[in-house]
Order: sequence, then structure tokens, then C-alpha cells
Amino acid sequence: MHYGKRIELKLSPKTTQSRLAFALERGHIESLKDKHLLLLNPPTNINLSLFSKSHTKVQQSFFPAYTKLVERGLSVSPVFSEKDLSEVCIVHCTRSKMGTLNLIYQAIKLLKPSGLVIIDGMKTTGIESVLKELLIPFNQLRNISKYHGKLIWFHKPTMEPNIEKWASIPNKLKGGYITFPGIFSSKGIDQGSLLLAQSIPLLSGKIADFGSGWGFLSKHVLESPAVSSVDLIEADYSSVMASKKNIQDDRANFIWGDVNNFNGGPYDTIVSNPPFHISRNANPDLGISFIKAAKLLLKPGGSLWIVANRGLPYEKTMKESFKQAEEIISKGGFKILLGVKPSRICK
Repeated sequence: MHYGKRIELKLSPKTTQSRLAFALERGHIESLKDKHLLLLNPPTNINLSLFSKSHTKVQQSFFPAYTKLVERGLSVSPVFSEKDLSEVCIVHCTRSKMGTLNLIYQAIKLLKPSGLVIIDGMKTTGIESVLKELLIPFNQLRNISKYHGKLIWFHKPTMEPNIEKWASIPNKLKGGYITFPGIFSSKGIDQGSLLLAQSIPLLSGKIADFGSGWGFLSKHVLESPAVSSVDLIEADYSSVMASKKNIQDDRANFIWGDVNNFNGGPYDTIVSNPPFHISRNANPDLGISFIKAAKLLLKPGGSLWIVANRGLPYEKTMKESFKQAEEIISKGGFKILLGVKPSRICK
């Protein structure tokens, strides 16, 4: 299949390992120093020497990354509005193809006439598949392949092609739930969350849902009239927006934030289906950090209900963090763990 005009170049040993820096240094893309830029989903360690910080705005919907970019002195928002029209939009690929295509759709809409779109991604984020998709509605694409990834760029055409299918149209699930493409469990109820909902008793008091996603578990918890409030803490902004549509209950508090730096509570009960990877590789440290955070925010007699893939090693941390810890059920590749009465000394 034809992939547009391909540039094959060799790197010198001293060239920085950034596809964008490489393209700028070799003159394939004009200097961005004096351009008004919009960065969509950039990594926290992005090379800021390539841009004028005062001319740059950032969209980052993942809260931990958002805070780190703010700390670097950037103007950051979880979403852009149409008033943010710019000369250049740089899209950094997500792990979801549809999520990336939606960012490209936004970039096209946010560009001034003939503005420049730049797309940067690793092979592991599906950049090759994104390029194939771009070749259908667009021509005059240019790209380079370097550092196990690809950089693609093109100018906004005078006549915009029909790419409405890339817009973030909500998915409608059984039960009346809605999700957005690219978020966790966007095509159906996660089986781990379903098992946890079926396992927990009717709860009461002040509850928190750590990593609440699009709100399935919290909505189930709110079926108990004895629950006074539920704090839904979720790092992904689109998931928070979906949960607001899925839950119409005054007891629900929707919080875009990082569980590991959250200061709410104290809670009677915390429920959680924690993430176990940010990249493609499993990382049990994420769930372990959720357990340790829960321990600090529970009342002395409080409890944590958590679901995890059966192979994830959470039992040791549960036993260190709670006076009582046990496995409630193991089924369908998942396990439900319960911790009661958080230990006073954090290990």
C-alpha cells in the first residue's frame, strides 16, 4: 500500500532521539519558534525548546500528566474550545486508535486555513494503522520513520474531507450507559467491575470509588439508600464526563484527579477496580499504590473492596495495610479482595 511521500534519512550519533526535533533540524518542517501551537496529548517530558512557551497551549486529559505539564509552566486544559484556533497542531498518539483519530479530528477543526498538522507516535501506539487511515481522506502526507515510531505531517486542505466518523460520538451500552471511544471498557461493562458489583453487600455512609471510570460501579453502590455520598475519583477526563451522564444522583461527587495525591475522606468504604497498566505492559505497582492510598483515607473501622486480575500480587500489600485481609471470591480470571480496619503504620 502506498504510504505517501516517505523520507529515509540516517541519524548522526549526536542527534536527539525526538522525531520532531529530527525533522526540524533537517529542515523538513519549518521552525515552530514563532508559531502559535496547540499540543494534544503530549508526554510530560516533551522537549519545550522546540516551541515558544508563550505561544503554546496544551490539551492533556490524563490528570497526573496534566499536573506535571502545569508544573513545567505550560498553559494546560483537559479540552480545547473553538476559540483556540492555531497555526500548528501537534497530536501525540494515544493507545487507542479511535482516541488518536479523534484528536486528529479536533486538530483539523482547531487549525486556521492551511495550518499544519503533525502527528507523532510509536509503533506500539498503532501509528502505522493511523497512517493508513489518514491516507484515505488526505493526500500530500509526508512522514519519517525513526526511533521505533513515525512522524506524519500535512497542511489542512482548503476543502476539508468528511471525517465526522472520527468525532467522539458516545457509545450507547445496554442499561442506558454511555461511554466515549478510547476510554477504559468503552464497548461494554468490564467483567471485573461486574463481579465486584455482584460481590459487595449494600453499603452505607461515605463511599469513594478509586479509578471510577465511566461510573458503572458507583451507580451500583448508589442503589443503597444508606449511602450518604460517593466520591468518584478518576484520572481520565473523558471518563469523568461519561460518568456525569451515567449517574443522575445528588449524592455523587465527580472528581477529576489522581488517587495517589487525593486528600478526601475519611471514608466508611472504598471500592476500586484499579488500573494495572498505562503502557502495554502490566504494572502491579499501580494497584498497590491504590491500596496504600485507600488505607490512609479510610476510617479506623473502614473497608476496601478491590477487584484484580487473578495473577496480580496484591495480597501482601493488603495484609500489610489492613488488620483483616482476605480473598472473597475468585472467578473468571478475577479475584475480589477485602481489607477491613486499616493498619495505623503504613508499610
